[in-house]
Amino acid sequence: MATRYATPTDTVAGRAFTPEFAAPEQLAGGLVTTATDVHALGTLAYLLLSGAHPAAAPGATPSDLLRAIVERDPIAPSEAATADAASARGASVDGLRRELRGDLDTIVAKALKKDPAERYPSVDAVRPRARSSPAAAGMSSRTVKSGVSPQVAQPDRRRTSSNVSSRPAP
Repeated sequence: MATRYATPTDTVAGRAFTPEFAAPEQLAGGLVTTATDVHALGTLAYLLLSGAHPAAAPGATPSDLLRAIVERDPIAPSEAATADAASARGASVDGLRRELRGDLDTIVAKALKKDPAERYPSVDAVRPRARSSPAAAGMSSRTVKSGVSPQVAQPDRRRTSSNVSSRPAP
């Protein structure tokens, strides 16, 4: 993807957030809850699956992005799939769109609902639905052309001299 989404944080009403990953309630100064995290997960999933941001149209200004997050429902990830995302998976755009249609579109759409009460109650509640999706299972078992697995690497939890304190435990 040519677009860079890692940005400095902004503040609204004294709250810090990354605008591209903000939930509508954050932008409106509402409560920040677990539903806010579910929305951020939905945004990340949308980006990873489609190669596009759910609210940022090409050439959109920062204020356009924030307005879109609050006011517009995103199109389905399957319809937003980019050539770069398809190429990274060794698929055509049409092939990627077919894979995303159905369960993955539905899962991401629910995570991105404008009303926090309509989202999954927690990130853990998304997991069984995503794991039961045939499309998600097929995507997680593949390696993208660059040789990087689409699954997130787990941190190394081995005890080494650099991560073990020499002080006795309290």
